[in-house]
Amino acid sequence: MSRERMENIKSVVLVVLVLLSLILTSLLLNNQPQLEFISPATFVPADKQGASKQAKDFVVPDAILFHYGEDRHTKANSSDDVYRILMGQVQNWYFNEFSYYPMTEDKWDSLTRKKLGLELQYNSLIPISVMEQVLTLRDVDQRLTGIDRVWLYYEEADDTVYALFLSTKDHQSFRAKTAVSPKDLRNSYLLFGKNLPEQILKTYKDPQRSPYIVQNNQTFWSVYYLPKKQSVMSMYNYNYLPISRKQLLESYFLDPGLVRQIVERDGTNIYTDGTRSVQVRNGQHLMTLTTPVWQAGDTQMTAYEQLQESVSFINQHMGWIDEFRLRSMEQRTEGNSQIVFRQYLGAFPIISQDSKLIDNIQLNMDKGQVQSMRRSLIDLDTFFGYKEVNVASGADLITYLQENKIDTEKISNIYLAYQLVEQKGYMQLIPAWVVQLEGVYNKIIDVRSAVPKGGKVSGLE
Repeated sequence: MSRERMENIKSVVLVVLVLLSLILTSLLLNNQPQLEFISPATFVPADKQGASKQAKDFVVPDAILFHYGEDRHTKANSSDDVYRILMGQVQNWYFNEFSYYPMTEDKWDSLTRKKLGLELQYNSLIPISVMEQVLTLRDVDQRLTGIDRVWLYYEEADDTVYALFLSTKDHQSFRAKTAVSPKDLRNSYLLFGKNLPEQILKTYKDPQRSPYIVQNNQTFWSVYYLPKKQSVMSMYNYNYLPISRKQLLESYFLDPGLVRQIVERDGTNIYTDGTRSVQVRNGQHLMTLTTPVWQAGDTQMTAYEQLQESVSFINQHMGWIDEFRLRSMEQRTEGNSQIVFRQYLGAFPIISQDSKLIDNIQLNMDKGQVQSMRRSLIDLDTFFGYKEVNVASGADLITYLQENKIDTEKISNIYLAYQLVEQKGYMQLIPAWVVQLEGVYNKIIDVRSAVPKGGKVSGLE
């Protein structure tokens, strides 16, 4: 083959290769692969999963009080139909033009004893950024950081219904205008409470002073209510289902197969995958989860955003077994806070025996992320026995407390609850009075103890 012919063949091959390269390049440019970003690992719910809820579900009043003047008051608990009807109306209320409104002895006496009103009573201080999500608030005074009562009252001199936002912890009161008219208050809302159980209003004058009060004649009252007549509650025996090891591992670890178990000398079981750990102490129905904070969090999160994060975390990890409400939110240090949810049975909170704390879920947050959590490993299943027990009237209860050397002048709050008592193989829920002394110490009293001699007392057999 001649040299010239060989060069021609090389030229043809080169042209073919160039054309083939161009064709392949065109195909690559016009047929990109469908790439997908890899999502962070997520938890697959365990077989037995509690309910998923929203943050707003946990911020509800414990009770609604109706004030009729002449020191007459009635009460609707959260299990009453009247309560549910009124809470449907609360969503339509709005409050604006907040202003600081210091209270004097005369103002307190007039508000609590003489004026028509309606009171939403919460079980603890609710941060204002949380309240802004459940009530329509406008122009809120920046000094108002949290509240535990919203008290609507009729001011006859102005023919206007005002709303007081009260913070027992901070000893603050702020007043706002509201869209509720005097006609709505008298002819609609107060009519709902006419036939509800009457209450005795009790007050406690906290000796501490508000930072915004400068005159000696200004004060702050804690207000609580006791039933005017005897009532009846039920005492229950409940089967309970302990959370299994399998459910625990599936709920809190990405890959249960990587989890190893460590048993300490005192019998404490620790489950860990090398990053997060779950600790279950011997003989207790509690677990403590510790989980790393993977990235820099947001130190500017509002209290409501932190509440949302905590609720979302529990939604994804076992969910909400049994009924809970927000108990407290406390800012510990910058970026660190603690959120506690209290367990309820119907309208009443559950109080653990011997402070075992199986009545609440406690989360510690670090810069908006859950750092640790403690919760019960008990699921109250079904009750298999109950008996009705008498609950003393407020007057009889006060007499009982005085006879037992309790200084009733130092009582800052009294409320009904269920004491959770562990028996062999089941849980007993006993109606109890929780007596709070000077806002610090809680004394638990079985309701049967305070029933006057000769009163009907019954119990589980």
